Amino acid sequence: MTEEHEGIEKLEADNDKLKDKWSDVLTKYTEAKEMKLQDAESETEKSKIRTVRFSYIVFRSMDGLEHVLDAYKVGCCDRFFTMNLGCCCPERRAKLKKKHFFKRWPDLDVACDPDNIKWFNLGTTANDRRLRSLLVWIVAFLLIFASLVGIILMKNETIALKKEFSSTYACDGDIT
Repeated sequence: MTEEHEGIEKLEADNDKLKDKWSDVLTKYTEAKEMKLQDAESETEKSKIRTVRFSYIVFRSMDGLEHVLDAYKVGCCDRFFTMNLGCCCPERRAKLKKKHFFKRWPDLDVACDPDNIKWFNLGTTANDRRLRSLLVWIVAFLLIFASLVGIILMKNETIALKKEFSSTYACDGDIT
């Protein structure tokens, strides 16, 4: 009977070990799943931040435009210290926080007249602009290089012509 009792105790101990092991595995699994969920949520927040690139706002009058520009005229150092170290000014920090769009401070620029905008270029990506700029620089470099080679060739040709016709002296100004 003692052997049977010892076998039962051993099985119960093994069962407790398995329960502990499975509970550890289960907590690790749930923690990993929660981390993945939080990462996915942060990625969706980041993608939301990246989706808004430009916003065009039309005002009824120039006074409205001036009012908005004055409201967002806060220096970057002032904004940094108020938002990060703003323990002395919680009201000001709250006001600045309300002015953020998608947790970012907007860069305000006054746009040109709509007649001056080339609307078909709005779909051009940054990589397209970089590629165009690179091509322009390559063409400019090739033109400069070709003109330099042309100047050197012409200089060598004038030296050869001077040697051929032995005109090493300068001409007088009284030739008619």
